[in-house]
Amino acid sequence: MAALESSVAAAQNDLKGVIANVQETETLIQRWATALNSSIDGFQSSLGDVTALYSAVQSDYTTLGNTISELRSKISTFNALVPAEAIGSAVAVISSATYIPLMMSWNPFVGGIFAIGLFIAFTEAELAAAAQAEEVQQLQDQLQQDAAEQSDDVKALASLLNTSALLNELSQEATSLIAADGPVSTVEAMLETLISGTQAVLSELTDAAQAANTGQIQQTASDLASAQATWNAVVALAQTYSSNLSFNVQLTSVSVINAGTVTQVSMPT
Repeated sequence: MAALESSVAAAQNDLKGVIANVQETETLIQRWATALNSSIDGFQSSLGDVTALYSAVQSDYTTLGNTISELRSKISTFNALVPAEAIGSAVAVISSATYIPLMMSWNPFVGGIFAIGLFIAFTEAELAAAAQAEEVQQLQDQLQQDAAEQSDDVKALASLLNTSALLNELSQEATSLIAADGPVSTVEAMLETLISGTQAVLSELTDAAQAANTGQIQQTASDLASAQATWNAVVALAQTYSSNLSFNVQLTSVSVINAGTVTQVSMPT
């Protein structure tokens, strides 16, 4: 009996260390969960910024399109008022409507939206040849300003959306956490093994306590049962994250909701 009580006392000391480690593990998992939730909140906030910026780009594009349409109209009038042969063939070609890009689609990543080039190159002397020259020049200046503003917004949007590498890394990290050999699964498996083992020990200690009727063994059995409840709680937490933690990352496009409309915005590769 003395040997049994000595072994039980040693088990009690070891049990205290195990309980401390399990409690520390539980705390670390909870801290990790809190940090993860905070990071996800921040990521969702960033996506909100993308939506707002996308709306700004849409507004810029509308303004730019309206200016181009108005300029096309003015140039048509200009060509009608001043025949090509009156002002020279070069101006007639440059002022042709075919030199004004048609912005029928919006995709900031193919470079098409920046294709606003030198589609008008009137000199001051040539513009002076028509009554509409000053108005055309004003529209050209406005178009350049609109294009510059849009360029800034689109560049900012492209920069914000250039997170494919980070999203891929996040997906890989999340997958590794809940993988078969990942930390969450390892903790889960370790604690499940510990619980199954302590269940057998608990039964033996209970039988020994009944046979020997010693308070020390009864206390050890009680401590072990209490510790088992804590382990069960940690296993449940690990199982929750192992089964519920998942990331579905689309690396080719981002869905942007604007004014009730969902638009797929291509991401840079």
